[in-house]
Amino acid sequence: MPFVFWLNIVLKGKLNNQFYSHFKLLVSALRILVCDNLCQIHNQLAETFLKEFVSQYSILYGPHNVSYNVHNLVHLPMFVKIHGSLDNFSCFKYENYLQEIKKSIKSAKYPLPEITNRIIEKQKHCLSEKYQISNPVTVGKEVSIKIVSPYVSLADKIYEKITLQDLNITINTSKIKDKYVMLKNQNIVVVRHIMKRQNEFEFKIIVQKFFNCLNFYFSPTPSSNLETFNINTALLSDEFIISVTEVKYKCFFVPISNETAIVTTLCHGIAE
Repeated sequence: MPFVFWLNIVLKGKLNNQFYSHFKLLVSALRILVCDNLCQIHNQLAETFLKEFVSQYSILYGPHNVSYNVHNLVHLPMFVKIHGSLDNFSCFKYENYLQEIKKSIKSAKYPLPEITNRIIEKQKHCLSEKYQISNPVTVGKEVSIKIVSPYVSLADKIYEKITLQDLNITINTSKIKDKYVMLKNQNIVVVRHIMKRQNEFEFKIIVQKFFNCLNFYFSPTPSSNLETFNINTALLSDEFIISVTEVKYKCFFVPISNETAIVTTLCHGIAE
């Protein structure tokens, strides 16, 4: 999905308006269907967009180009109602697994029994891991930097990155792609520091909130409805401290200029 989202930015102003509006129908529909929190709520909207996309496709590109795969798009919302977001039943993971099968073959004599044995071994290993208690939060290396902040004392520990297992996301303050998140109150923030106080179990993050989260586009639906925003990176709040439990989603951040960026949430919790 980030790749399609990136195309949406790259093509703006470079593609004929009629073709660009047509492409946004596809982007908006897929954005809805790939997100766990949007695919059921806005399922009907996605179906409307895809039907319009297929209908306009024959006008813009010719009826002979409306292939079986193009027509199949209109059925995606129905399957999402049954199976959940698109990532739940994507065939890419099965196709990608072929390389795992290939690697498991060490002899040409009995390939099928060998593949079967390796799969059974992996299943047993995964089953044993399932019942192990995993740490919901893991942190990277501790960093020794001097921070001038009312929220940090000399006894506090500062970390470069933190992984939230339940959300399947990693926040890394040293990488621009890994330090933007949406909070449960819908605010978009940039994470400045990750910390843990001496006598506290809970990890905290020091963040700054973006004041102006505007729409990137308004049709076929305002982009804010799809958790995609145009932000001014220069308009930030003062730093404040919150618990990592307030994080809702990681964000995909695309700088457009020195003071402008497009941000969209990775609401399916994959694409790390």
